[in-house]
Amino acid sequence: MEKTWIVVSDSARARLLEGHDAKAPFNEIAALTHPASRQREHELASDKPGYAVDKHGYGRHAVNHGHSHEHESQLFAREIARFLHRGLAEHRFQRLFIAAPPGFLGILREQLNADTTKAIAGSVNKDLVEQDEAVIRASVLG
Repeated sequence: MEKTWIVVSDSARARLLEGHDAKAPFNEIAALTHPASRQREHELASDKPGYAVDKHGYGRHAVNHGHSHEHESQLFAREIARFLHRGLAEHRFQRLFIAAPPGFLGILREQLNADTTKAIAGSVNKDLVEQDEAVIRASVLG
């Protein structure tokens, strides 16, 4: 029987479940967290926003690109991807299912290498990270 992993994640927390049979319970084998993703934008910025000079005229204005949350999401997605790649390389699973909110699912998929991407048997655009194992299994495996 093929080992299956299910990763349920949002931008701050991921849970990894392992199972051998779609009808049998899955066990949580790891939990990853990224507290920086839960912080407010101003808490992530190191100092005051930079200033820009208008192209036409003498005005200056503050520039705040607001990319800190996106950057933190990418860092966490990269951490999850490394964990999945290591698990696949160690033959800890053969099939992978992913459940994450649509925005984070796309970020996570971008971080996966080709081998891990090939192992994906399905994905769900849903935030299931707070759900119990039975709900996750039913939502992901059908």
